[in-house]
Amino acid sequence: MLVDGFTAETVFNAAGVANATFYRRFKNKSAYVRALIDGLLDDPGSTDAEMRDRVRALGNGSRLHTSVLRELIIASFPALTESRTVARRVLAHAFADSTPRAAQSVRADYQRRDGRILVVYDEALAKHGLTLRRPFTPKTLAVVISALFEGFQLRHRSDPASVTPALLADALLAILGGVLDENGSHAHLDDLPLVRESVPQITELPRDPRSAVLSAAREEFAKRGFFMAQMENIARTSGVPLERLHRLFPSKTHLIIGALRPRFQTIQESIEDDLLLELTEPQIIVNYLQRLARVCAEDMPFTDALMLALAHETYGEPHQVKPLKQELDLPGMIAPIIEAGCRNGVFAQIDQPMEVAAELTNALLLRCFTRRSHSPEENAGLVAELVLRGLVGR
Repeated sequence: MLVDGFTAETVFNAAGVANATFYRRFKNKSAYVRALIDGLLDDPGSTDAEMRDRVRALGNGSRLHTSVLRELIIASFPALTESRTVARRVLAHAFADSTPRAAQSVRADYQRRDGRILVVYDEALAKHGLTLRRPFTPKTLAVVISALFEGFQLRHRSDPASVTPALLADALLAILGGVLDENGSHAHLDDLPLVRESVPQITELPRDPRSAVLSAAREEFAKRGFFMAQMENIARTSGVPLERLHRLFPSKTHLIIGALRPRFQTIQESIEDDLLLELTEPQIIVNYLQRLARVCAEDMPFTDALMLALAHETYGEPHQVKPLKQELDLPGMIAPIIEAGCRNGVFAQIDQPMEVAAELTNALLLRCFTRRSHSPEENAGLVAELVLRGLVGR
């Protein structure tokens, strides 16, 4: 019936009910299929609160040890592999292809299952200082564990001899051993010895060393962030020996400058073009914000690093950010426009246009840093609206 398709008539004839009875309960076949899937997936299980209490009881308020986790997995094995429950999930997946709404029910069930795993993660691991190696997040780890369980469930249906409670426990503990970062150093999967040693060693310089280094730096910043990025990793990935890399870029700060300076020079040239075209000061500022927001979206690893490097000044190391402020002087681009707007009566009188330019730029950078899912136009538009028109109605 699933292969050839079925009609509502097939259902109420097989059930021995009148079509009017069927349609009083279900307005159409799609509604019936969704109700059918919801019934197949109906699994009261444990609530989040019950799951949290169970984990707390197992750990006695402390971090769960490997032995306790293993016992928990082995004890849960019969429920995970119960034949009728697994068969119902297989049927739910088969019916889920029939309508988009049916597929929504299956996705909602996955979210519930992931949620239970997240409760265990929060209570047993995160609460006790364990973090995850990048690029894993708690949500992606929950997806992996859900998929692991489901794969073992399907294999167990036809090949129970090969799927044992101990194997499931070993598999899950192996995954946790790889992704958990016990030192809280925000390490990356690439830092694991097996992965690190598999990186090919390049003995010849690339054709364009500067471009190769910046490309490797983009990858390194994206994986580890500014503070955890290592020049040694960039050297190895780019194929440029570390001592030669330092001649091109003495520090991570200089990598940011090398990547962003050409983009910021383009913004400066665009401001100059706007002046030649006699655009108004407010329009030039809007254009500036939009162009900068696009750079943040397109060069996110470097603009993120820029934000974090600038924050370093707060920790008493201004010498680290001095080159950034000298080479990437974004406020200096727009301060003359603000000053001209004040002089022409377009803007309110401001004693320190450079300070205003810095606040304007920082607001845009922070907005892009914290609202990554928004488009550059949305981020620039909000900042421009607040700066140029404010909150108080005129």
